Amino acid sequence: MEKDLIVQGVSYEADIIRLTIGYDAYEESVVADIVTVLAENGIDIDMIVQVLMDDRTSTISFSMEKEAFAKALRLLEFSKLSLGFSFADFEVGLAKVSLAGSAIGSNPGIKARMFTRLSREGIQVKMISSSEYKMSVVVSQDEMMRAANALHNEFHVGC
Repeated sequence: MEKDLIVQGVSYEADIIRLTIGYDAYEESVVADIVTVLAENGIDIDMIVQVLMDDRTSTISFSMEKEAFAKALRLLEFSKLSLGFSFADFEVGLAKVSLAGSAIGSNPGIKARMFTRLSREGIQVKMISSSEYKMSVVVSQDEMMRAANALHNEFHVGC
């Protein structure tokens, strides 16, 4: 029960979009350049996942609110040559579900319980982000309430 006290709440947010940008040749400034272009135009991004693989296309994915997506896509397409990416892809109809509390990031048992419960419920996790105080996943928007309720029940906290 002590681990349950670490998790203090479950939250959720609908209408999330995942945007993925791929590079044939990665440069160290890629993330900075993309985030700067978006920030200079008032676009906030959330969960950032970068995958660098030798001999393969590298990717950067991030989530954003639906309202910012069209503008972000126009900006990135306009800046495609200067940013040097080879493709952009996106997925709509997503939601973010999060656990909040103290020391979540340093407690592997919390993460294990979260992913075990979501797996047991048959909920596919599409992105993951964690910090010391928050653990978030991106799931299908159709699964948002089921995921939030499952985590609420798992950790005995409110949504």
